[in-house]
This record gives sequence, structure tokens and C-alpha cells, in this order.
Amino acid sequence: MMGIALLLLLASLLNVLFHGFVIHNILLVVISAALLLYVLFMAKAQNNTLRKIAIPAVFILFFLFTGLIFNPFKEERSFAARYNKSIDQISKQDYEKAIDLLDELEKEDPTDDQVALAQGILFLRMSGYDTSWNYLSKAYNLNPYDINIMYNMAINRYHRGNINDARTYFQRVIDAAPGILKAHVYAGTISMEANEYKKAIYHLENASFLAPEAAAINIYLAKCHIQFMDYEKAMENLNSARAKDTKKYYTKEIESLMKIVEPYTGGDVR
Repeated sequence: MMGIALLLLLASLLNVLFHGFVIHNILLVVISAALLLYVLFMAKAQNNTLRKIAIPAVFILFFLFTGLIFNPFKEERSFAARYNKSIDQISKQDYEKAIDLLDELEKEDPTDDQVALAQGILFLRMSGYDTSWNYLSKAYNLNPYDINIMYNMAINRYHRGNINDARTYFQRVIDAAPGILKAHVYAGTISMEANEYKKAIYHLENASFLAPEAAAINIYLAKCHIQFMDYEKAMENLNSARAKDTKKYYTKEIESLMKIVEPYTGGDVR
């Protein structure tokens, strides 16, 4: 019995070594150590009958207790835990493992819209736009009211070069949730690319309201106002951008635009 107890303690220590110092592994070591001490104590007991009954009973209780808690580390193997793990793998760019885990989850529940969304985001990160679109479309069909699904569909279409579809999906996102900054920024820059500066200004002013510290948005607005020859507003936005650009990321671009605007502002025309 003492040999078995020692083996259990050794196994639990190895489990901690290879699987980490998490609470259930440490608890297993403590229980194993307590069991070994109990066996040592009972080995010295004078009552042989009590010892023969108590030691097997302790082993039975030990396995029942650990089985209920740790079999098979159910909290680690739950659907939600594996989903969260796949999201962490995507963020760490461990894409192959994320693919395998999400495929496993999809087989278990093919109607989970968040799994389909995660698969869509995964392939979007990998520039697999067609595969990404298939998963995002599946997610949308399962849950057409999820803003995150619509937003990633817009991003997919944008990177795929389907600008009109991208604009449509970004507008759906804005209509459903006007406070999403990036949707306004994308809608604004797409409108700029299409030479639709009035729409661009509308979206970029909303973006500036949502992120008043963002220098880049003021630069976009300045470019739009230059197109309308509204140089006063352009200069106002450029000055605002320069004040916000504390790390000097946009210094050259701001100075270049100011050279365009300055001849039309603040001078005495004669």
C-alpha cells in the first residue's frame, strides 16, 4: 500500500511539472501527500483489522473524489473553455491549432454562430477571404443581428476589393450601432476613395466625435475640405491634428498639407 501511495504522489508531482501549477494539480499533490502520511500512520497501528479496512477505504474515497473533480479535467475541456482557447490562439497567430480546435467545436455544435464567426475571423487573418466569407455567411444566417458578424463581413469585402459591398455592410453596422468608431472610419475613407466627400465628411466627423484624440481623422477631414476648397476648415483640422500628434507620427503629412492650404488662409490678398 505504501508503494502505491508513493507512486500516486510521484505521478501527481509529475502532473504539476508537465501541466503547470494550477489549482487542481496542486490539490492533487496535497491529497496524495496526505494519503501517504495516512498509510504511514496506519502501518504503525496495532489494530490489524482496522488497518485492513481503513486503507482500502481511503483509496476508494480518494479515487472517487479525484474522479469527480478531475475527470477528465472537465472545466478545461468544456465547450466554452475550448472556444476561448481558440480565440487566444488566433490572437497569438497560432492558426493551425486554432483551425483544429474550431473544427472540433463545429462538429460538436454546427449551429453555434460564434464558432462560425471565429472561423471567419481566423481565415480573414490568414487572407483566405473566400473561406472566411463562407464561414461569416454561415454565422450571419445563424444570427443576422450580431453586429460583430456584420462588421467582419464588411472587413472581408473591403480586403477582397468589393468596395460597394463593404460600404453596404459598414452602413448596416452604423445603422444598428452608431457608436462603432472603425465602421465610421472605414465608411469615411471608402467615400473619400469614391470622391464622395460630403458622405466622407459626415462619417469622419462622427468618428472624430467618438475619438476626439485621433489625429489621423482630422487629417482625413482636412483632405476632404481641401477638395471642397474650404481651406479655413482644412487648416482648422490640420492644426487640431498637429496638436493631437504628440508622437509626431504624422508631422510630414501635416506639413505637406499645410503648404497647400496656407496660401489660401490668413493672408492679406492684394
